[in-house]
Amino acid sequence: MSKLFLFIGLFCLSYCSPVMAQLQASKWYFNNKLGLDFSSGSPQQINESEMQALEGCAVISDADGNVLLYSNGQQIWNKNHQIMSGGANILGHYSATQSVLIVPKPGSNTIYYVFTTDRPSVSNANVYPNQNYNPDLTNPLPGVLNQLLQDDGYNNGVNYVTVDITTDNGNGAVVSGSTHLITYDVNDNLEPRYKNSERLTGIADKATGDIWVISHFKDRFNAFKVTTAGVNPVPVVSPTIVTNSPTAFTSSVGSIKVSPDREYIAMTSYLGGNDIGTYMGYVALFHFDPTTGGIINEEILMENVPAYSVEFSPNGSKLYASIQYVRGEETYYEVYQFDLEAVDIRASATIVNQGRGTCGALQLAIDGKIYHLNPRYSALACIHNPNEQHEQLNYQWKEVDFSKEELVYHFATGLPNYLQSYFDGLIAVRNTCLGEETIFTLEDLTDVLQVDWNLGDGTVVTGNTVQHTYMQSGSYLIGATVTDMMGNVRNFKTEVFIAEQVQIFSVDKVYGCDTTGDGLIDFIDEKGIIEQAIGNQQNVGAQFYDEAGNYLPTLEQLEAGTYTLRVFNKKNKTCAKSIQLDIEVGSVAQQIEMDDVYVCTTDKTGYATFSTQRILEQVEGEIDTEKFQLKLVRSNGDEIAYPFPETIQNLTRNYEKISLVVTEDVSSCSVTYQFYLVVIAPSQLDEIENNIQCAENITGKQKFPTKQIAESIPVKTEEKLSFYTTTGEDITEEMYAGYTIRQAFSETIIARLENKNDKNCFTERKFKLALKICEDKAALFFPKFFTPNQDGYNDKWQALPKIRPHISAIKIFDRYGKLLAKIPPNSSGWDGIYNGKLMPKSSYWFSTRLYGKYEIKGHFALLY
Repeated sequence: MSKLFLFIGLFCLSYCSPVMAQLQASKWYFNNKLGLDFSSGSPQQINESEMQALEGCAVISDADGNVLLYSNGQQIWNKNHQIMSGGANILGHYSATQSVLIVPKPGSNTIYYVFTTDRPSVSNANVYPNQNYNPDLTNPLPGVLNQLLQDDGYNNGVNYVTVDITTDNGNGAVVSGSTHLITYDVNDNLEPRYKNSERLTGIADKATGDIWVISHFKDRFNAFKVTTAGVNPVPVVSPTIVTNSPTAFTSSVGSIKVSPDREYIAMTSYLGGNDIGTYMGYVALFHFDPTTGGIINEEILMENVPAYSVEFSPNGSKLYASIQYVRGEETYYEVYQFDLEAVDIRASATIVNQGRGTCGALQLAIDGKIYHLNPRYSALACIHNPNEQHEQLNYQWKEVDFSKEELVYHFATGLPNYLQSYFDGLIAVRNTCLGEETIFTLEDLTDVLQVDWNLGDGTVVTGNTVQHTYMQSGSYLIGATVTDMMGNVRNFKTEVFIAEQVQIFSVDKVYGCDTTGDGLIDFIDEKGIIEQAIGNQQNVGAQFYDEAGNYLPTLEQLEAGTYTLRVFNKKNKTCAKSIQLDIEVGSVAQQIEMDDVYVCTTDKTGYATFSTQRILEQVEGEIDTEKFQLKLVRSNGDEIAYPFPETIQNLTRNYEKISLVVTEDVSSCSVTYQFYLVVIAPSQLDEIENNIQCAENITGKQKFPTKQIAESIPVKTEEKLSFYTTTGEDITEEMYAGYTIRQAFSETIIARLENKNDKNCFTERKFKLALKICEDKAALFFPKFFTPNQDGYNDKWQALPKIRPHISAIKIFDRYGKLLAKIPPNSSGWDGIYNGKLMPKSSYWFSTRLYGKYEIKGHFALLY
């Protein structure tokens, strides 16, 4: 019988006393000093915060709902709403999605860790390791945001400070300054420049009380363990297939959340462009192990979408994600639901709400509802029944109206970031497998006189702790009527799921394959082993352990020996059985590396035809097809035996993960090599503005500051940027050094952004480098005087020869603005005659246009 407690969400139906509450997450401060108080059971607006926050923010209260401290990632405020001593600069960023997370130190009632993550700025990275004294404040926002638009010029990554709330006369103070946590490869040339994304979350392990603080950077999760001893600076690293390029600004935008039941972790990426067709963001789902901090079993639920925020329902059965699109001048949002109990989670995606506005943060509250911020309408929307299917959600788009408040800006999208374990609830339930004696008790029994229980199947009992054995699996609505010592009666309800016990079947003799000769398993059919063990059971999972009981995320890189396979009910992992596996290690002689296969197309469907010859070219001469069997395994499990058809088409949009399985005939030892069929589109290259400079000499040829143009174009790691003249001359190096135009006054340049994986997959943009005649330089191109005295010298006034082919007719005026003459640029010029008379000695003004576009003005003198 399992000893593990399962804490289920508890929701108050009438008056909620703080005695029975767990109110650390009951106060919300966000946006422009906005506040909500959930301690009464529904959100009540309050006006006490002094914090302004564009996105990430965090608040923590004590168990009675009294605020202890709060932060926007840059500053910390104390319970008196003053900047805390030592909390003026804690290295987060006003515009990081999850800029800050407040974590209580396990075993302490006074110490809190405030974790922050910076927004990884490209301009800061470009001057690393120096400080960027001109921080990139692109598109500054109006109003109260002006004071938030600050950056220290460094990409600070993940850091934390230590707060003792008993210091400074009980107001709290930072007692230990910023401690840096390494989430990147210190030996890499690029990663230390950026250090981390904007994603930061945390949850406590129910069994130990230890807390995991989790971030994601580039292609890995970093989980830092916080215990009674403090913060372990060495993270548990879990690699991911999805990769967020640190150099793409929007790639770092997104959020991560752990489900309250600790089963899953979800992540979004906002990587996007100017319209739907250019978005490359995603919603991804993983399995989380709160015992080890490991994160495995990656699944992409949505792709090519600009996904911002993510949240789980209280019971962990549903996942929600907010998506945002920009179409022209308008911004649109969509909120999706995914059913995590569905056979095909990806296919269960359903839009539950959509409209104009910003895809603000999604955040679960202690009332069991999920709130969605839409600053465009100065409102907080609410999903009232997030555990239900989308038809019963009751999405209210204006649950809380802030129309009378001044918001930071209608793109301010953040809601408070909390440890997800604060939403566990208040009822402890032990033994929830069918056939076991299920035990119910209240988490806090202070001042309780009597508890009357309705156990959902007709059973009614009384007692602080009660036991009951259910006859059928399924969900049961539990009711508890609590009477305290003062005679106050409160009614509560919650839902508990009684899961069926699993079966486990024997497994055939298991072989692992050593492909390197070191005696360790490099490949083993883990999926086949698990399928034998679970049979056709539904909602059943499995995990491997060593003889000491340590969890093994994989059997690879292990020696031959005896291991344990544990099969469990996915809805309740405590319902489990185990068998032993005796594993032997065979060998596979060949070793190959498979490159991804690319096809470039402008077809936005995301599907293309690939030649299998490009796959076989990689294995020719490496694998003896007489000795080894080859097959391709598709993403849907379909197998293609050798010899392969000439072409195949990707099954999933934009890319498909393919496995090449090589099986040795004698030992049946197989090794799998994986690669992707990747559909790529020509690189996205925005229009480049023409660069206009003032002409410095009569030749019309001079050097332009083209380095700024080249460096302003975003280039992803898989892309190459080049520049050409219209005759095809490669001038890339000159563009980065400063380019001198070959043609007088104007030259067209071609910028090409190509995918490194396919040089024929590119986009080109043309722009001009042009010179205009500025007024202070007009004398370089037009004479300062002329002397119409018929002596054969300077008898007429005309533009200098080098400029004439590029200008329109020249108008000449007297000092009062009267038009005296209009001379074509190819004429001999003005002779000083107006209405048959020679004009007097004086100054005269002229105007013309360069290329018919740029106006040129100046003056000259008529002398005798």
